[in-house]
Amino acid sequence: MNDKKITVSLAKITGPNQGVHLGKVSDVRTDNGALQIDFVVPFQGHDQVVAKRYDNFVLKPGSNLHGDLELLLDRSLSIRDLGAEFDLAQVIGATAPIVVSHRRGSGGKTHAEVTLILPRNFQYPPQKA
Repeated sequence: MNDKKITVSLAKITGPNQGVHLGKVSDVRTDNGALQIDFVVPFQGHDQVVAKRYDNFVLKPGSNLHGDLELLLDRSLSIRDLGAEFDLAQVIGATAPIVVSHRRGSGGKTHAEVTLILPRNFQYPPQKA
């Protein structure tokens, strides 16, 4: 039998717990060539900002950004929306259920990030039938 002592180091996590949270869009900006949508999520008695990044922010139908904007705006994007003058600030203030996951960064620090935006009618916590 192996008598080695096993130790586990719990990294300090910046941001809300993993799972589904109701997020409110607080900012849309570019950061190092990527588009970032910031969400405010209540966590431990105060608001925390957690972000979803789009390295390739193409607005064409079928793109991640296109689908996420439709979920945040709660409507389909029109041909007019897809023009060169679409104002991303339209989503500031929008609320939606978001999935927060934890990821370890290059410096070893674990941080929270938005990995999925869900439809507004998503039931969280899941309702018992």
